[in-house]
Amino acid sequence: MTPTFKSKRQQKIWERERKEAEAKKKTAASYVNQAPFRYAERNFKSRMPPPDFSQVVDFEKIQDHSDVIVPVHLTEDLRRLSSVFGRCETPCRDAYILKNVPGLIIIPNAFTPVAQRNLIKQCLSVYPRPPNTSNLDTHYIIPETGLWPLYEAQENGTLKPSDPAYFIPKKVIAPDDQTNAYSSDEDDDEDTSRESNMAPTACSDDFKPVIDDSKPDPLPAPGVPLLSPSELVRKMRWITLGYQYHWPTKTYHFDRRYPFPSDVSDLTKAVVTAIENIGYDDDNGNAWLNQYKGENFNAEAGVINYYQYRDTLMGHVDRSEVNMEAPLVSLSLGQSCIYLIGGLTRETVPTPLLLRSGDIVVMTGPCRKAFHGVPLIIENTLPEYLSNQNRYDDAPDWKLYGDFMSTSRINLNIRQVQTNLQQVDVNKYVFELADAQAINHIVVFLLGTIPFEPGFAATVHLLWPNKDWQLLGGLSNEKPSAIFRLKTKESTVNSMQMSTPATLGISIEPINVVQQELATLNQPASSSALVKLGVNVSQVGQMAGRVLENLYNYCTSFTTHNLPVNAIPLGQLTENGYLPLKTFQTWYDNLSRKLASNPNYLDQEKSA
Repeated sequence: MTPTFKSKRQQKIWERERKEAEAKKKTAASYVNQAPFRYAERNFKSRMPPPDFSQVVDFEKIQDHSDVIVPVHLTEDLRRLSSVFGRCETPCRDAYILKNVPGLIIIPNAFTPVAQRNLIKQCLSVYPRPPNTSNLDTHYIIPETGLWPLYEAQENGTLKPSDPAYFIPKKVIAPDDQTNAYSSDEDDDEDTSRESNMAPTACSDDFKPVIDDSKPDPLPAPGVPLLSPSELVRKMRWITLGYQYHWPTKTYHFDRRYPFPSDVSDLTKAVVTAIENIGYDDDNGNAWLNQYKGENFNAEAGVINYYQYRDTLMGHVDRSEVNMEAPLVSLSLGQSCIYLIGGLTRETVPTPLLLRSGDIVVMTGPCRKAFHGVPLIIENTLPEYLSNQNRYDDAPDWKLYGDFMSTSRINLNIRQVQTNLQQVDVNKYVFELADAQAINHIVVFLLGTIPFEPGFAATVHLLWPNKDWQLLGGLSNEKPSAIFRLKTKESTVNSMQMSTPATLGISIEPINVVQQELATLNQPASSSALVKLGVNVSQVGQMAGRVLENLYNYCTSFTTHNLPVNAIPLGQLTENGYLPLKTFQTWYDNLSRKLASNPNYLDQEKSA
């Protein structure tokens, strides 16, 4: 849109700046250090010149993208599997996959207009209610009924500025806690200056979900203003469902799991069921197949993102779930957006997709670790059936919801956090690992909520297809976690792109039985020990005395009364003289070397 100018000089300046920005954008040298994913984000975030949409995949124009997308049919009609998709005689079985993004499945226009309006109403007025938390909960005291009833009351005139409930009360910081106040700016994906001093982020291959560490809630900022319901509703950016998410560490609160909406659980299980056995083979050795069963999928956590115009979601990877095999289901409602899907790093050129209201994106298998983001909400793309200008029999109160959606997009994404545990005997349990060929290490841990009975521990086993059970190690209350390296043989797996299942087994036994089994692994005693030995204070004191005696005897042989030329003394001359500082380092190196070759060196020295 061309702005209005007060003079020709202003117009010339604007045109010159626009041309310079456009030329810079087309010159790769301008962004020589820019990763391809960042470059694509920059393109769609650009206001002047406008974004280049020439590479965007539009699923309403599939004939223009036959080189990129492949049509597939869902194994089941979504509308037969769940009523949440709405009633319609036309079945919902059309889906698409991308040739260059293994594991990604797109289901366009999966919901009827009535179903979309119902979901939007739930996302705005029901799901944000406590105990579910939002970005606003850090700073404000949200009423039990949520913000939406107050917003409705304000808009219809029954809630006035003079009413006590008009302004949402702020949370107060205790004076001693102000130095630890948390700012949402800490989550800015583009700020990389702190990364070297922080734990690995969810985008890193080294990222591990935090299980046992404490996860304090962010403290409220002292400078947030008092706001009315209508102002605060527009500042809502996210809410969490089910397992509550701890944003500072990008991990879950395993001790905060709230009831999950049954309708969302129902529709996501239907989606995962309908995409069973969907995959692609390009006949060049690159193949993938989604074998995750819908019956095994449990919706345990969800994040609802609320986008206003100019809001973006920077490229990232979701690694917070313990179960990274289960699909991630993402729904779009409201304004259209550009969705970027890339590869395992930002160095992969991403594919831009146009997502409309009612579309579903499913990330399965290898796609779960792909970078993705939303760099652009496309303005004025709200479907007519969501307009605030229309009246609907199914939603007579739609006007206010339509007002909100006139500048908004809602994204609802649902995940399964935990792995599928099946009890196969009184004391034996198994987990199915769908894509085990891509796993190098397995982390097994106790959540801490239910410990082993006293005197009991567990052995951990792995079963590859057509192989015998392999003992990996053990767990106990005193050793609640372990990392096991998987040793696979080439004959065990097919192609790295093909899904090869494996089974993880847990057997709970008396601790002495477990220790006997672990003794067959020929591992160092320290790595397989299930019981921590008590500390003998007397022995520690004796050993400390021997170390100090050895240090004293060694150092006193190096004292001197004559300082080297230009030496600077750090202490006063005593009857024993000066001691060079290098002596301590030399002593440490010598003692370390002797103990490495003979762990009993200090004992032998004492007896001599």
